[in-house]
Amino acid sequence: NVAYNEAVTLFNPVKAGYVFDGWFDADDNKVGMGGDAYTVTDDVTLTAKWSQYSVSFDLNYDGAAETIDDKIYAVGAKYGADLPVPTSARDGFEFKGWCTDKNNAAATAVTADDVVEGNVTLYAVWEAVTVEP
Repeated sequence: NVAYNEAVTLFNPVKAGYVFDGWFDADDNKVGMGGDAYTVTDDVTLTAKWSQYSVSFDLNYDGAAETIDDKIYAVGAKYGADLPVPTSARDGFEFKGWCTDKNNAAATAVTADDVVEGNVTLYAVWEAVTVEP
């Protein structure tokens, strides 16, 4: 229990695999983060909110026939072996993997061993297939 108009220091919770988004009141207003001062002015229940990382997938070409569902990853998780592979073919191209910058695939390639570092969109990397006559 805390007295009216008394300032308290908000607790800094930890939950494995999650990012702490802050303390929220009953009206879903963010009142602070762990370590912040909070002055009690009424009966209140504060709720900790948490999130994980969302990864979106962009096939990186106009006219893509499929979409790939977003994946949710725990904080600190690796992309792992479950990185999706497009199921539809792109004429004249071979799928080579994923990157974080569609204009600089070589420098931003993503592998199964890379750690997810936040909400991100991954872009498909395609290589033109040379067909010999």
